[in-house]
Amino acid sequence: MIIKIIWDFFAMTREKLELIDQVRTPKLKFNDNISTFERLITIVMIIFNIISNSGARIEKLELVLDDDDVTLFLDLEEYMEEQDNDSINMLYLYQRRIYPFMNIKFQNSLSRFFKKQFSKKCFGNLKYLYCGKGIIKENILTSLSNICHNLSILKINEENFMDIKIPLISIIKRQKNLEYLQIIGNNNLNYLKDENANITEIISALESDSILLKKIELIDLYISSDKALKPFVKFKNLECLHLKGLNLPYKNFDYISTTDFPKLTSLILVKNYDGSSNFDQEPYTAIIQNQKISSNLKELQLTNYNITNNLELLKSINSNCKNLLDFAIQLTSQEDKIYLFSILNNCPMINKFHLEVFEEENSINNSDFIDELLKHLPKNLVELKLKGVIDTFNNLMKFFKNCDMVDLKIFSFNLCVEEFIEIEKCQEFIEGWSEKKGKKVESCQLIFTSNIEIRWK
Repeated sequence: MIIKIIWDFFAMTREKLELIDQVRTPKLKFNDNISTFERLITIVMIIFNIISNSGARIEKLELVLDDDDVTLFLDLEEYMEEQDNDSINMLYLYQRRIYPFMNIKFQNSLSRFFKKQFSKKCFGNLKYLYCGKGIIKENILTSLSNICHNLSILKINEENFMDIKIPLISIIKRQKNLEYLQIIGNNNLNYLKDENANITEIISALESDSILLKKIELIDLYISSDKALKPFVKFKNLECLHLKGLNLPYKNFDYISTTDFPKLTSLILVKNYDGSSNFDQEPYTAIIQNQKISSNLKELQLTNYNITNNLELLKSINSNCKNLLDFAIQLTSQEDKIYLFSILNNCPMINKFHLEVFEEENSINNSDFIDELLKHLPKNLVELKLKGVIDTFNNLMKFFKNCDMVDLKIFSFNLCVEEFIEIEKCQEFIEGWSEKKGKKVESCQLIFTSNIEIRWK
């Protein structure tokens, strides 16, 4: 919402700014034929220039155009005959008027702005840079790469990395103090090997700054090489490693499993997909068996697509992870239960626990399992998320009837698709149970078609 904030700020402070001798407020005269959106963008560029000319030293910059921003632009359009609440017409209006403007005028204006001499002084000490999808283009990143050499945090959200690959690599290689890198791609990638989401070459640029990196997040991306994660062996200061929704060869995990990460406390490996003939192979056990990785972990989330055997992974977690506070795992067989319960007993300080049951042979009786699980839940637990466990309304009632050992603040579960139940019925039962326990429900909402989340105050 940066555009709206600047618009409101300028409207409220214009008279005050005019009283300051050092700041000359430009006379705003717009062509009657241009849209409100274009006027807002013009205001943004004016504010950028005022800030830069004032001698400010900017340390945090976010370039974002999210869905709320687009909706704001459409609502502000003055051409009433084209206003329509229909989403198709809104999308058409965005594509016809806003998108071309962003792709040509705005990106060129920003690129020229970052090339100016005063921008080098203004943004030369930038510590935090976030570039959101729909706004970052090759020429903008190229200009930024020439002035931003001291970033501590770099976040990129983009679906097409083919167009921005070269300047993004340049930005990464120029950094001297980069500690946190986040790259988010296309969340509709699923199993596709989309070259637009391929970041293999971008990852290779990390070698130049491997010593200082403390946190890496790669989400919804495609990695084509089985050696792409090789630079990670040099990340000795790494504290957080989050790889989620990646399409990549599992051989990449071999580099992680043979590396010492003495400072690693957070490891999230979720819904990563190989795509080869043995894609159901469990890829994380060797990582957990490395005690120099696993012994200090406080946050551990390991869930994946189509895994048929998780037993060895659970055994390794049980042996090596004794300090967990946040834990997510999946069960694949009846034999897994004993090690899951042992992990929960060995880590009494766990306060967040997410459990998914993907068990093909249906050997786990959910009703009996709920009784067993409740006996082993850590007393410090405040957040519990279950998938494939509470599959009927009767099991839901059974869970709450016996849930006296923990004081949950967040609880979510998914009912079986065949067990259609109205959200109002669940809410009525949960509110009644909460009232008896002296708890007040803050929200009870249906997420997608069968997932229900409850929050207590």
